[in-house]
Formats: sequence, C-alpha cells, structure tokens
Amino acid sequence: MDNQILDEGLKIFAAMEDERMECCIHCGNKWYSMHYRDGVCHSCQKKNLPGRNVMQERQERRGLLAVIVTFLLIGGIIVYMWMH
Repeated sequence: MDNQILDEGLKIFAAMEDERMECCIHCGNKWYSMHYRDGVCHSCQKKNLPGRNVMQERQERRGLLAVIVTFLLIGGIIVYMWMH
C-alpha cells in the first residue's frame, strides 16, 4: 500500500517537473503554465485583462492605423500645398 502511494506521488512529481513556470504578463505572478491562459493568471483573468494574443492583435491594429493616419496627413499636406 505504501509503495503504491509513493509511486503515485513520484509520478505526479515527475509530471510537475516537466511543467514550466510562467509569469503573468500583467501582475508578474509566477506559477505553472498549465494554470495560465494566454499568459494571464487566474486573478487577472477574473479582471478581464487581455491575453498575449489579444494584446498582439491590438498592437498590429495600432500600427496599421498609424500608417493610414500618416498617409492621410501627407496627402492632406500635398493637397493643401497644391491648392495654394
């Protein structure tokens, strides 16, 4: 009986050894990655903070928006100069 409990404990320990630790991208809380979703710990998930993928998508949209605004600004300056 004791050997079976010890064997099961060693299996669990070995499985946890394969899991890597991860830091939450918002609060920096460090825990096993199996408890994190998209780089966000449970506490921050409950606060509806975005994960890694959502933040990356937002950054890409901001970059695209900056390019569009720059072209519109340059185009507006060219039209203004052409009209005067």
